[in-house]
Amino acid sequence: YEAVIAPATRDGIPELLWITVVVLALGAVLLGRSALAIAVAGGAVAQYVLVTVVSEERYAQRPLSLAAFAGTGVIVGLAVWTRGRQSERLARALAAATALQQAVLRPLPDRTGELETAGLYRPATADTGIGGDFYDVARTPFGTRILIGDVRGKGLPAVQTVADILGCFRSQAHETQGLTELAARLDRHLARAALSRQDGELFATALLLEHRDGSDHLHVLNCGHLPPLAVGPGHDVREVRLPALLPLGFGGLDPHTVPSPVRLDLADDTVLILHTDGLSEARNAAGAFYPVIPRLLTAPTSRPRDLIAHLMTGLAHWTHDTGDDIALIALTRSVTPPEPRVRRAGPRRPGPLGP
Repeated sequence: YEAVIAPATRDGIPELLWITVVVLALGAVLLGRSALAIAVAGGAVAQYVLVTVVSEERYAQRPLSLAAFAGTGVIVGLAVWTRGRQSERLARALAAATALQQAVLRPLPDRTGELETAGLYRPATADTGIGGDFYDVARTPFGTRILIGDVRGKGLPAVQTVADILGCFRSQAHETQGLTELAARLDRHLARAALSRQDGELFATALLLEHRDGSDHLHVLNCGHLPPLAVGPGHDVREVRLPALLPLGFGGLDPHTVPSPVRLDLADDTVLILHTDGLSEARNAAGAFYPVIPRLLTAPTSRPRDLIAHLMTGLAHWTHDTGDDIALIALTRSVTPPEPRVRRAGPRRPGPLGP
């Protein structure tokens, strides 16, 4: 080391390298790459220690060396402070995204009327909290009504459209008697939104379902959406074929001309899976679509929540990035409410007046 480092120290080469490193680290901080700045500055410190230990001269006391070392320390401190600020901003952004998701996409209830339901929503980007998919369950005077769908487009315009559709559904589902009329109102509402935004390609696919207590069937209206999947006894999985109407937003759903909703038998041991194309069109590294039906055939149980968990576990092994939002609802008819979960009681702590 002495044969190489000693001449270099006399020529001031390490000092020039340190100054260069300080400039690079400062540039990394300005670009928001605080982790890179810390790594570069750390390398400069290691180089400084190595040179001062090996060199026979009092290299550490040279003014330019001290200035470069001090500059490196300032960069490290600035990088650490910047990284802390970035972490705080990220935490605030995630909190805001969570609040937005809970306000627009409310968590689905475990049970509504005679239907046991489970839902899952995962946006394409975790930091947004909400994307272009939507779902909701409403308990209305006309029974339990369910909506799931997918808005064309991405970003803030799609989020605004999702909020518009869900707001309309939550108000009209309680006041509109027929499922066809409800779909027509959603269609007109979205058509008006498209007109006000001057977006001629604004539309949304949707599935509308309705179930009345005491009935062994439900009614379904398909507005250009993916058909449901029925998981029957023995994990018999089939796709439920439904006539597809125009998607919402085209203004073509006239309740006087649109066909009536399809009656779909719903036995107590049958589970319906409603999903958006973010699940079925997820591709692996080879470009193959996620096999939803084969995956359901391997499910250990047929409870709605367990089926969703089984699908998402398989999806995590299939691909690490779906590139699209995912909305999932699993529902079944259960006349007898499930037993409440019993929490295991720990040792009881005595109160101020004793146990």
